[in-house]
Amino acid sequence: MGLHRGAGHEKFAFQGWFLLDLEQYLRYSNSMARPSVSLAQRPQKRRKRRRRREAQLHLDRLRHGGRREGAGRPKTSSHVGHDTRPALPHYVPVHVTLRVDGRLRLRSARLYRAVVRSIARAQGRFGMHVLHWSVQHGHLHMLVEATHRRSLSQGMQGLSIRMSKALNKALGHRRGTVFTDRYHVEQLRTPRQVRNAMAYVLNNRRRHLRKLGRPEPAPTWVDPFGSGDPVGVVFRATGPPPCAEPRTWLARTGWKRYGLVRTDEVPGG
Repeated sequence: MGLHRGAGHEKFAFQGWFLLDLEQYLRYSNSMARPSVSLAQRPQKRRKRRRRREAQLHLDRLRHGGRREGAGRPKTSSHVGHDTRPALPHYVPVHVTLRVDGRLRLRSARLYRAVVRSIARAQGRFGMHVLHWSVQHGHLHMLVEATHRRSLSQGMQGLSIRMSKALNKALGHRRGTVFTDRYHVEQLRTPRQVRNAMAYVLNNRRRHLRKLGRPEPAPTWVDPFGSGDPVGVVFRATGPPPCAEPRTWLARTGWKRYGLVRTDEVPGG
């Protein structure tokens, strides 16, 4: 392509074939670079959508958090709080109380057998041993040894589950609430405390009969729904199987300083 200057305007030689002025050349080059498109075929420009500003929600500070009715963990316990239990030394036995649902009456031969079978199967689990027990209508008492606090917690949890299943099976229920409260624990740190707790457990029925104003049984009478094993008018230190042998000095020897437990004692009376 060459450039030729003419009269007043420029002309271009396109590959030597013909001459074009500047205006024609520009029109021709634009048409070659952009093919002609109708208005209907031209793409429409997308409009940018404006993002809507989210409105700030104002929370009612009087109802957000804090103490209010119905908030927090359900309070299913009416007797035992949910505070962290203290540490339990391995040489200290404990007195455990378990309360059952008010609709259950545990002092029957069928339900008592279910309780004793559960205790026998739970002996030694998680390092927990049951030394003595007494079954009343709405609760049961136990003298227990455990290696530490977690051992007692896991052992009692496993024993409660076993008892619940066994009692529901004996009652012909598929499932149901048995224990309505946390177990209560009292640590026995002195020989006198252990001796008093043993008398409380073994003669617990006498205590209830006196509180109800009923006539007291004979001095040699022993509660059949407990682990007491008498020899004359005193109880043996260790009950019959499935009672566990005591491992701590307090539960094996120390409590005997204050005398053996008599069958006619009335605890707290």
